[in-house]
Amino acid sequence: MFETTLYRTTKTKRGFTYRYIYIAPTTEDKPFLLFLHGFPSTSYDWRHQIKYFGKQGYGLIVPDMLGYAGTDKPDDPIHYVPTSLARDVIDIVDAEKAHRVIAIAHDWGCATLSCLALLHADRFMGFAWLAVGIMVPDPDFEYYAFCKKMRALTGSELVGYWETMDKDTAPDLFKEKIDVVLTLLYATDPSIGKDAIRSLGSLDKYLQEGSIQSLHPWLSEEEYEHMKSVLLDGGWRGPTNYYRVMVRQLFRGHYDDLDFNNVRIPKPIFFGGALRDFVCLAEPAKMTFQGLSEDFTAEMFDAGHWLMLAKANEVNAALGKWIQHVIDVDH
Repeated sequence: MFETTLYRTTKTKRGFTYRYIYIAPTTEDKPFLLFLHGFPSTSYDWRHQIKYFGKQGYGLIVPDMLGYAGTDKPDDPIHYVPTSLARDVIDIVDAEKAHRVIAIAHDWGCATLSCLALLHADRFMGFAWLAVGIMVPDPDFEYYAFCKKMRALTGSELVGYWETMDKDTAPDLFKEKIDVVLTLLYATDPSIGKDAIRSLGSLDKYLQEGSIQSLHPWLSEEEYEHMKSVLLDGGWRGPTNYYRVMVRQLFRGHYDDLDFNNVRIPKPIFFGGALRDFVCLAEPAKMTFQGLSEDFTAEMFDAGHWLMLAKANEVNAALGKWIQHVIDVDH
């Protein structure tokens, strides 16, 4: 859906080839904006931001993350540990000799962004999280214990669907039921998603009994079909591996360089909360940033999880204002 001339590829030190959109800044004072997508997205999910910020002269680096679209798709989930993905992103930035970079992420992209902010802050001017808060890894995280805690606090496990994502049968099932899966994620009625994904076992049931849902007006049929075709071509193994990393605790031992008693981000940070997100709850996500930076900006949007699509103009305006602030304080 983007001009092929906008795409570049580079091989990271781990040996994986990434495809990404590259647009050079129009003037030296404009930094690069690095956009990192989540599940089950591609660089295409940033189309409104690419158009908006590209017109303003910013440089853009927008990768298809590992497992998606034009980027390599290894089967082993160990390759999807966020610290490793962060190093891949650094390799892309280095390949383009981009020295002034502001990083922005959504959904699982926020896990990679969190590693960039916590372990590689010196390489970036600022960091912005959309929908998902900072993901400071708990070395003792255990999925079912977390589900139990969430049920006690909220009345549901919130991430019960991770159990389904973790199953090795998920990729084939998702391919078979692709319209049921995708229209669930982008359904106009949020109650359907609440019932279908938050509790343990609910997504398994929905995949057997659920139907195709109507889509939000901000997602055209053409856009939907493009997203669908990319996932049919690339498969679901890579995208679901992001969940296997957490459920199978594959992240353990990968954060040894992080001092958990002194977690700080010495750069400006931004959080864009989605008030209608029924999994990534906006207010608790905002609280994850307390005490992390002396320069913190938060904006709440009347939107569900896909705020950069549903409220593109508002999100772009808020990000644009914050980005200018980052540029100002960097001088």
